[in-house]
Amino acid sequence: MALLTVGVGQTYSTIAAAITAAVATDDIVIRSNMIESVTLNKNIGSIYSDNNSSWDSTGGAETFLIQGGLTQTLNIYDIIIKKTSGLSNVITWSTAGVGSKLKFSTATLRGD
Repeated sequence: MALLTVGVGQTYSTIAAAITAAVATDDIVIRSNMIESVTLNKNIGSIYSDNNSSWDSTGGAETFLIQGGLTQTLNIYDIIIKKTSGLSNVITWSTAGVGSKLKFSTATLRGD
């Protein structure tokens, strides 16, 4: 299991880059407020913030699109995931694999 850090001055400057590098047991830690639409199509262990950062997107795309490939529990915690503008969802789960689950703990989903 690896800890992949995202944000200003971190190993990865985007959440998408961290997801690309991640394997099924890796944790992605968001350490800066991010504005990014992300697609997940594989297993990762968790996505969270350890410093009250938020994850937002603007425009027409979802903030977080789960599009197949997830076949285990994805833990999302200690983060605000939001959609500031546009006509899409905060999270869209388009394809659920066998055994896939989303587990939220102290996470906030907002449409501002």
